Amino acid sequence: MSGNDAEVVGEAAAFLRRLGSAGSHATVLSVLLAGDPPGVGDARSDGANGGLEDAAELPRSSAPEEDQAGGAATCWTAQVVGELAERLEPLIRTTDLLRHLGAGEFLLVVSSGGELPSAALADRVRGVAALPFSTESGDFSLALHVGVASYALDREDPTVVIEAARSDARNGR
Repeated sequence: MSGNDAEVVGEAAAFLRRLGSAGSHATVLSVLLAGDPPGVGDARSDGANGGLEDAAELPRSSAPEEDQAGGAATCWTAQVVGELAERLEPLIRTTDLLRHLGAGEFLLVVSSGGELPSAALADRVRGVAALPFSTESGDFSLALHVGVASYALDREDPTVVIEAARSDARNGR
């Protein structure tokens, strides 16, 4: 886990512990962007920042990194990540948590009291990518893998639940 991943997972685990101590259940969703948008990999393979003015705005770096499975991790532009975050925002309430892990992955923790079962919530999350995204390289559609895990009160280690959702997403669910 990178430093940013560990921070976000730690924050989400603390959030889950607070929910659990209050007697709440939660659903953890890991949202992973699948593939590369057209032209993004090509534009950035030489180390260029894909036309963005500030390279610090990139989710992680301008060069591919090794993911936990040993393959090259997808690098997404700040424009795509930012637009996806904006599309996810209406799905969360003040009692929920949405964080960007980096490299095209978001973590969403939805506290109990949500009106939707976890499968329906995952479908809504996938639906935010249904409308095309626009970049300098053209319009494209995103595929999202959404991993889901449930957290029931204080009975489980929150980091195990978070990693189960992330694993589910990485396995292409």
